[in-house]
Amino acid sequence: MRILKRMIMFRYLIAIVLVFIGVSLNLNGSSTAVWDNAGISVGIDNHRVETNKKGIKFGDWNLKPSNHDGIIFGTAREVRSDAWLVQTPFYLAQAAAGLPLSNKSYGLGGQNMVVAYNSPVKQISIIGKPFNWGFLFFSGERAISFYWCFKLIFMILLAFEVCMILTKKNLLLSCLGSFWISFSPLVQWWFMQHLGDLVFFSMAAIVTIHYFFEAKSKVAKSGFALLLCSSVIGFIFVIYPGYQVPLAYFLLFYFLAKLLTAIHRKAMDHIDWIILFFALLLFSVTLMITLGESWSAISATLNTVYPGKRIAVGGGIGLTYFMGILTNFFLPFEKLPPAFQAINACELSSTLNFLLLILVTLPFTIKRDKIKENAFGIYLSLFSLFLVFYASIAGLPKIGQKLTLFSFVEPNRAFQLAMVLGVFASIWYVNYLWETRKIQSKIVLWAGIAVQALFMAFCIQTTIFGEFGKVWLFMLLIVYLGSQMLVIYGKKRCFIVLMALLIAISGMTVNPVSQGLPGIYRKALAVKIKALVKSDKEAKWLADGDNLLYQYPQIFGAKMINGVRFYPDKKLWTLLDPGNQNEEKWNRYAHVKITLSTNKENHFENPSADQLRVKMNSSELNVLKVKYLVTNRELMPLLYENNLNAEMIYGPDKDGNRIYKISKLGLDNMP
Repeated sequence: MRILKRMIMFRYLIAIVLVFIGVSLNLNGSSTAVWDNAGISVGIDNHRVETNKKGIKFGDWNLKPSNHDGIIFGTAREVRSDAWLVQTPFYLAQAAAGLPLSNKSYGLGGQNMVVAYNSPVKQISIIGKPFNWGFLFFSGERAISFYWCFKLIFMILLAFEVCMILTKKNLLLSCLGSFWISFSPLVQWWFMQHLGDLVFFSMAAIVTIHYFFEAKSKVAKSGFALLLCSSVIGFIFVIYPGYQVPLAYFLLFYFLAKLLTAIHRKAMDHIDWIILFFALLLFSVTLMITLGESWSAISATLNTVYPGKRIAVGGGIGLTYFMGILTNFFLPFEKLPPAFQAINACELSSTLNFLLLILVTLPFTIKRDKIKENAFGIYLSLFSLFLVFYASIAGLPKIGQKLTLFSFVEPNRAFQLAMVLGVFASIWYVNYLWETRKIQSKIVLWAGIAVQALFMAFCIQTTIFGEFGKVWLFMLLIVYLGSQMLVIYGKKRCFIVLMALLIAISGMTVNPVSQGLPGIYRKALAVKIKALVKSDKEAKWLADGDNLLYQYPQIFGAKMINGVRFYPDKKLWTLLDPGNQNEEKWNRYAHVKITLSTNKENHFENPSADQLRVKMNSSELNVLKVKYLVTNRELMPLLYENNLNAEMIYGPDKDGNRIYKISKLGLDNMP
């Protein structure tokens, strides 16, 4: 215990050292090794590379794929395509381009990167994105390491601080809680996306609000006010209303409660108000500048057919989804049963929480004289239960939905948020039960366990969740309920050991531990693209075919016609769809795939809400002024058919990938 206390005393110094070590070793949790199985597998380790004055050229091919994927521990998750296919390439493309506000590597009109998955941008809003600060100092690969190391380690620290608030400085439970929150499966499956960001910023806001009102020193108050400002800026520019709207209400009510309490206690003097005013001023200036520079992109994003114009209503998420508490343990290790094939592991993931126990027992266990000192925990519990009600039973009236902005909050997102907040509520409730166990009625708590046992047993026997394996689910149910029994009987150390084991199995196994990004950088195709970009920076590129090449060359600074768009590229679609007849198909967040064809007219289709496929006449390459074409198809006959001169300057490699250099065919160079 003495060693633990000493480590906690120096926790921020230890955190900085760990981040330094992690970045030095180039560690990250990325699943970019999946690129090996995504049509880009041939590594530079496997063939001779020659260098001359003109640059890099390739010698004899060794057709074996690279086996250097960088993974030290764990498994790359193909299902995390939002991370390895979209977000990580966005970040690396930003690093290659110098962190511009609008990255010209995307389409004809460029793409504003403030709206693109919280990408690093050399703009004032970066003060609210601390895990992106590495991009200001390091190369793309090293900056990704900083992102993962800083975000994870400081998330653990923030979770610890929140738990210390919730548990009134119970060290052991707070240490457990810091990992319970940070390695919750939901947080880990969505670590690099909106949910991971918003959990981080929300905890930062809670901690800074709490300590601002608790601090005695004006210097400390000023520091916490600045950190609060940074946290709120980061929170706002995540730009995902489905999670932001409920969390914004939660944080606003928390801040107002702390402020009104301080006013009631006469703990706010004029200097405190001045500090808050200047923090608000900094926040407002940052917000106005960023909105002013990015409003057209934000507006375009909000006005897309998908996801901008979706109108959410409450209800529809069955209470049976509480079974995610148990099925979490299967997701990192097994393929989903047939009944769940249409749903991915990320959407099925949940957290290990005691919300059901709280729902059944809280009205009977909370003591009137304990309400005030446990107000935050009760607030967490009630807010979580409200989100469960909203997601599962019924939403607000239509007018209420729009006025409160809950029209942006889809039931599945509300339920996920309830599960995350349920972890915080569970940590508080465990501590509350331990503090008051001498006056608690064990009959009530046993009744709560019995209700959960009956409900989950019913779900295992009668719902599709039973397909995960009824025997295993019943065994996990016994362990889950057993952990609650340990709480009831005050077996603190046994509970902490058991929960640590469950957290490790369900959450720490989600993301791999990787060194570097060889799945992206140590590829023959990457070397060739970099060489071409270096010699011809302004050339336009296009990826052809139903493959994943559309999101690869941008990483190295290539100016790609297609790729992932958060809002439509009006310049591009004006050329390819002059009458805007297909606007409903291209006005969306979309993975834009273009397949060259001989069709006279360009054909648009949406295989899914976030996919746009265009069959484009190859003569449009001249209209778009495309110089380099990357594909895994033989395209010579098609290009010559449309009077285009083409030279294959790379490939075909083992994956069939090729790069063509194309130009208009004239009389002087006809074959």
